[in-house]
Amino acid sequence: MRTAVGSGHVGWSVARKRSPAAVLECAAGCGLWLTLFCAPLGAGGIIHWPSRETFAPHLYWFDAAMVVTLAAWGGSLWLGGASSIAVGRRWAVGGLAGLCTLALAGVPSSVQPAVALGMAARLWLTLLFYLFLVNYRSSVHLARSAFLCSLCAQALVALSQVARQSSLGLGAMGEPRLNPAARGIAVTVFGGHRWLRAYGLTAHPNLLGGLAVVTGLFLAATVTMRRRWLSVGCVGIVLVCAQSRGAGLAAGAGAICLALIAGWRPPSVRGDAARILGPAAALCIGALAFFARFNLGNRLEVQSIRAHLEEVGQALGLILHHPLLGVGANCYPLALGRVVSLAKYAPYGAPVVHNIFLLAGAELGLVGALILIVLFLGPIVCLHRLQVSQAEVGAAIGLLACAILGLTDFSEWASPGFRVVWISLLAIWAGDPLKLRFERHAHER
Repeated sequence: MRTAVGSGHVGWSVARKRSPAAVLECAAGCGLWLTLFCAPLGAGGIIHWPSRETFAPHLYWFDAAMVVTLAAWGGSLWLGGASSIAVGRRWAVGGLAGLCTLALAGVPSSVQPAVALGMAARLWLTLLFYLFLVNYRSSVHLARSAFLCSLCAQALVALSQVARQSSLGLGAMGEPRLNPAARGIAVTVFGGHRWLRAYGLTAHPNLLGGLAVVTGLFLAATVTMRRRWLSVGCVGIVLVCAQSRGAGLAAGAGAICLALIAGWRPPSVRGDAARILGPAAALCIGALAFFARFNLGNRLEVQSIRAHLEEVGQALGLILHHPLLGVGANCYPLALGRVVSLAKYAPYGAPVVHNIFLLAGAELGLVGALILIVLFLGPIVCLHRLQVSQAEVGAAIGLLACAILGLTDFSEWASPGFRVVWISLLAIWAGDPLKLRFERHAHER
């Protein structure tokens, strides 16, 4: 795709300086693109809940890309003699550091210290990745390119899965084995028939829909008009194929916010913002087009809602018993398995609450849940300022979509790939004003 070629051109233009620091900076940019391309795919979307007896660390393709990125960036800073790095908006980096600290502090008291330590290590790694994104000048351009390529790939796979009503044989790329007649496979019932919901290259349709909506909203606010319509079309395909209630709500809310922001921008920049209105309206209509899944007369939907309400009660119980440091990062199912009968939930194991704020509160304590709320909703609140860039708007809308998705799902906190996506958006939002000021200063000189 042209967008991928353009990203390669950015890296090559940096490497042509032929200094070791420039070459490492180019490697960091390539690693960034690979990280953000792989994170929304199956390589970063699979969630491994460890059993009580055994624990083994799980690594993904985007883990390797992220490590290479950070190593190359560190080398370029050392060779370039950098004396300081930017942190973006201080409350954003402070919130991320707070989550990392809580996760690490809860390791000794967690129900499984090895699991909690592994999650804490991942959070600290993403904090370093956040700092890299804030300081890397081409991060917005590379993020747009990587997210668009990933979104197009997921839409194509999702459409093919629904058309075939089975998997496509892409197991090596993260695709699960799909059969609508098999137990445990997500389906929707129409006319007495079980229809497969698309998984894409992720572990569940809700995860597929959520990732598509978050990245699609960011793209709708930041890319050119032609690519904007392409991203909206891909999101529409995924919404119809995945049939995710949470993704539909998030897409509708995000599209409304995009339209409102485009309307209130000052006349000097309203022309560019107004071009968002068409894709935003299409996205909103597409989100509302398949709300047949909200049929409360459907037996499967009633069972799902009752199960979610039961999960909320279980999560509140864990929070009341562990309000300060929680049960340990990524230890929710292990802790719940000690207080409920697992035989009731066989063969799937202890259920995980479908709410990221309750899940974070149970794992990290009440402070952790409050920090997560601030990180997701703070950027959209700060958009009342008139002088904001398109990247800030797109990142803030994407984080708002994450918060809405998190009300009915746990992937935004539990999925390693989804964490990389929303932390990247937070870094883009926190660091974009700094880059604009740098470019303005360089132009004046």
